[in-house]
Amino acid sequence: MEYDNDMTAVLFPNDKGDNPKRPDYWGRLTLGGNEYKLAGWKKTNDKGVYLSLKVETDEKAPTAAPSSQPSELVDSIPF
Repeated sequence: MEYDNDMTAVLFPNDKGDNPKRPDYWGRLTLGGNEYKLAGWKKTNDKGVYLSLKVETDEKAPTAAPSSQPSELVDSIPF
């Protein structure tokens, strides 16, 4: 049985090097069969520490094949 990664994400600590604007964390998100890039920054406000996230499309990642469900659905309508 193949593992289904859909609706999952992972974040890793990022080496910011000499650029303080780089995210503190980076990773990937799989949603609807499409893969996205994640970036996260640790921030602080009066309520405490939180993680601010940014999601971007990943042009190199494969996208899900289009579903054939809509055409099957239209063919089954009785009018």
